Amino acid sequence: MDIKNGEIINLKQVDSTNSEAQRLLRKKKISTPLWIIADEQTSGKGRGEKKWISSKGNLFASLILPISFDIKNLPILSCAVSLATFECIKYFKKDDHFLKIKWPNDILFNDSKLSGILIENSLSTDLNYSIIGIGINVNSSPSKLDHSTSSLKSIIGEEIDLKPVLTQLSISLDKYLGKIESGELEDLVSEYTLKAWRLNEEVQFLAGKDSYIGTISSINKNFEIEININNKIKRFNSGELSFKY
Repeated sequence: MDIKNGEIINLKQVDSTNSEAQRLLRKKKISTPLWIIADEQTSGKGRGEKKWISSKGNLFASLILPISFDIKNLPILSCAVSLATFECIKYFKKDDHFLKIKWPNDILFNDSKLSGILIENSLSTDLNYSIIGIGINVNSSPSKLDHSTSSLKSIIGEEIDLKPVLTQLSISLDKYLGKIESGELEDLVSEYTLKAWRLNEEVQFLAGKDSYIGTISSINKNFEIEININNKIKRFNSGELSFKY
C-alpha cells in the first residue's frame, strides 16, 4: 500500500480532517494513499455524534485509502488500524504495560483514552475508499469529559514532535493493512484479542437507550464483540454499543 511514502497535505486549521478528505474525494479521484494533517480542528469528529477535542500539539490525521483488498474484509479494517495505532504508541512508550484496545478502536492507557479512530467508507461502482481518521493525544489531553484521558507526554514525561509520530503510524499501517491484503485475517483478530480491554471481565454498556452489564467473552472472526449477558452470548457490531468506563 506504500502508506509511508504517501502524499501529505498539511493544514493549519480545518473543521475536521475527515470532512476535508470527503470534500477532496468529491473533487477528484485519488489513486494512492494520501494523508490530511491539521494543526487544529474546529469540529473534530468522533464516533456517532461525539466530538473529538482538538487542541494544538496533538495528532489529527486522516488517511484517504483507495481500497485494494476484498470489500467483504472491510470489517477487519478497524481491527488492523487499531493494531497499527497501538504499535505506534508503544514505539514511543517503549512497552505496552497498561496499554489496551477498547473495542472497536480506542486506545486506552490505564483506562484513560489516549487515541480514537473514526473510519468512514465511500463505496461505489467506480472506486472504493476508506477515510481513516486517527487522533492521538500526543502532548495534551482534554478534561471535563465523561471519561478520563491521557497523553503520550503525560506518560513519558517529555514533549514529543508530531512528525515522527506520523512516520511511525504510517509504517505500522503499512504493516497491518498489508496483512488484510495477504489474507492474514485470523492472525489480526488473534493479536487484537491479546490486546483487548477487559476481556473476560465485567463491563457496563449502552446498546441503544438500554443499559446492560455483561462479561466480554471474545472478539469473533467477523470483528464482532461477544458479550455474555445473563448466561447468553450476544454479538454486537461496531456502532451498536458504547461502554461506560
